[in-house]
Amino acid sequence: MKIIKLPIILGLMTLLTTPAWTTNKWAAFRIETDPQGATVTVIGTNQYLGTTPTESHAITIDQQLGYYGYTMGKWYDLIIHKAGYYDQVRRIFVPFNERYEDYALKRPQVFKFVLQPITMFFVPPPSFHFPYVPPSNWNPFYTSNIDVSSDPSNASVYIDDEYCGQTPCSVELIWDNYSYKKKTLRVEKTGYKMQQRVLESFEHRVHIVMQPNNRRGY
Repeated sequence: MKIIKLPIILGLMTLLTTPAWTTNKWAAFRIETDPQGATVTVIGTNQYLGTTPTESHAITIDQQLGYYGYTMGKWYDLIIHKAGYYDQVRRIFVPFNERYEDYALKRPQVFKFVLQPITMFFVPPPSFHFPYVPPSNWNPFYTSNIDVSSDPSNASVYIDDEYCGQTPCSVELIWDNYSYKKKTLRVEKTGYKMQQRVLESFEHRVHIVMQPNNRRGY
């Protein structure tokens, strides 16, 4: 009986101590937009993913690994284009959550984005009296909300040098239809390098990966 039980015990110990990444090495994702019919391309590699809603794309472990916290997967920077709408640059994280490719394709991660139409200024026809006076209810400003997160969290968020809170947070922004001036996002956290980037009016979600200072103490 002892000879029979030993292989069973060793097998159970091997199963329990096998890391998760050796079993979950597949994932799949697809992109959806509202409205549909936008083209999706991977920035850097120019890989064309198709027209929304895209087909499911399977990925597996290779040298281009990434992490979101303790979760292993892949980061992708996408550009989404549709005529008549603002281009969107989006970063997505696809975690490895399936053991087999066919399972991943049956349960893909779905990323949905809402496209913002390009606002065209009204040009009066020649029959209008000049100087043209816009309608009294026309507002040259508009607002949008942007969700800012970071890894690690609890980082300070500044937009145009104005403190907006700690990550994760949602910030309401006011945009000027006349100037189309962009805004500057700055994220700071003690022990990490300051991260800064330009915000576009069509962006609604930004994730910042903080880089440690790597300073050695003497």
